[in-house]
Amino acid sequence: LPIALGYSVDLIDRTLKAGSFISSYWEQMAGALAVGLAVGTVLTLVVTPCALVVPEALKNIFTRIKIFLNKIERKIFSKESTQA
Repeated sequence: LPIALGYSVDLIDRTLKAGSFISSYWEQMAGALAVGLAVGTVLTLVVTPCALVVPEALKNIFTRIKIFLNKIERKIFSKESTQA
């Protein structure tokens, strides 16, 4: 992450340099790596569990709609049979 922000760490001299040649050379790759890790984390922790829950939720919604429509149908046909 320091390279993605434009800093380079010199381990031999134990210094932190801003805007050096090394950091400018590797900055694009480090930024892409940081964004890739962030996107991968979101996909793993948010999108995948949601995608696993969606079929069950849709099944429940359609079941509720079916039950509601069956109740309406019974009311309509029960009124017609009592009138005849």
